[in-house]
Amino acid sequence: MSVVIGAYFGVGARVLLTEFADVMHASQTELLELLGFGYFLPNVAGCFVMGVATRIKPVLRGQYEVLLTGVTTGFCGCCTTFASWDLGAALMFVHGRWLNAILMLAVQVASAMVSLRAGFHVAEGIVHHLTLQEYPFRKPPVNLGQLNLDLDRNINHFREIKMHTFGPLVARRVRATEESLAIARDSCIELMAEVTQVEHEQYPVHHHNAAWILPALLLTALFWALAFCGFDNYPSSRLLALCLGPFGALLRWYLSLYNSKPMCKRFPLFTFLPNVVASCLSCGMEIVGSITFQNSASAYRHFVMFGQGGVMVGFLGSLSTVSTWVNELDGLSSRRLYWAYRYGFSSVIVSQLASVIILGIYDAYGSDPLLG
Repeated sequence: MSVVIGAYFGVGARVLLTEFADVMHASQTELLELLGFGYFLPNVAGCFVMGVATRIKPVLRGQYEVLLTGVTTGFCGCCTTFASWDLGAALMFVHGRWLNAILMLAVQVASAMVSLRAGFHVAEGIVHHLTLQEYPFRKPPVNLGQLNLDLDRNINHFREIKMHTFGPLVARRVRATEESLAIARDSCIELMAEVTQVEHEQYPVHHHNAAWILPALLLTALFWALAFCGFDNYPSSRLLALCLGPFGALLRWYLSLYNSKPMCKRFPLFTFLPNVVASCLSCGMEIVGSITFQNSASAYRHFVMFGQGGVMVGFLGSLSTVSTWVNELDGLSSRRLYWAYRYGFSSVIVSQLASVIILGIYDAYGSDPLLG
């Protein structure tokens, strides 16, 4: 239920930041249009919060696991959206603005990664303050999981050294260093297990389900009632987006559980697939919107309400995510840069190719022009 509550706040933040960017774009700047004004600010904000939560997580007790899941999977995953900026870039490609599209893709990815790192840095200061000044000796302020990955990566580097190119003295020193790193890694793993055991003994985890279920039900009833209580079409469509956002978030969370399988350790397939599928479906909905726009005003009003608001902004915007994707890129780069680049380029290129093909076929053979 924490994912549902986080999804409501995440979609709400994305809608509000998008509206703010629209106002800014209309009044004074064209830069936000080039950056993708409808999703640049939400992606930056969501990735920043993801960075803070990811860095703080290792020093918090298991009691906060549910809360952090709501923040990372719910709020950050729904505040950021992969499908929207993929659709925006694909429309630029189809309309011949390929240089703008490439620049926007590069800026979007770079800004998301910088924002994630900025969140890490802010959280580092918070962790330092809490663990060394306010609450000393509660838990090591070291990210033991990251340290374990770094040690493992360097051990593999030492194993790749060609011993025959050195003399026997240097070769022995290389082997001794590799063994020392292996000992440190094993000690790190044992320390993580011991800290977890002591933590469970001293601070048993008690998750109060009612504390999450009741607010989730109240928010659900409130937003569904507001969506159909008589507001204008556009505000009602954004309220409907809030209603359908948790469904996309829960599906994404369920699929992400399969990323723990060994086959997904080097390529998070079950983040890749929702992002690509949501991007393709967003292109399909863009075509539907272009057709209904030409048919009648009534049909287009229904599309804005249910198609654009409920499906594109709500469900598909929450099914796809940038924050988790960028966090996975950062984690893969700690293990092997090739895995990170392969995952990153595959996600962008595959989704862009699929989106450009879908939109390009309609643009070439469809009877009505694309709205975007």
